[in-house]
Amino acid sequence: MQPRVQVEYSAESTRAFFTRVRDLSRAGFPQFRVVPRLIELAGPRVQMYELTTQTFTAGATIVSVELDVVFGVNTFTAANVVTELEANGLPP
Repeated sequence: MQPRVQVEYSAESTRAFFTRVRDLSRAGFPQFRVVPRLIELAGPRVQMYELTTQTFTAGATIVSVELDVVFGVNTFTAANVVTELEANGLPP
């Protein structure tokens, strides 16, 4: 069994990051380099620790929720986020 990876984050900064990625993508600046990093972050070993609430959440949950909320889609779940990103990249 591989060790768990813990990533500290701020919900506010994470939302700002996903919003920036969306805005750049929609402005015609493809963000294809972000997709492999999001896939890594959504990996099964990743647990994210929110600094304000001091709670752990699976990386896949954070990535899927942020993509759905920020991009205004209802495509991603923690169970399918890696597969969807690998197949389709970021939503339009």
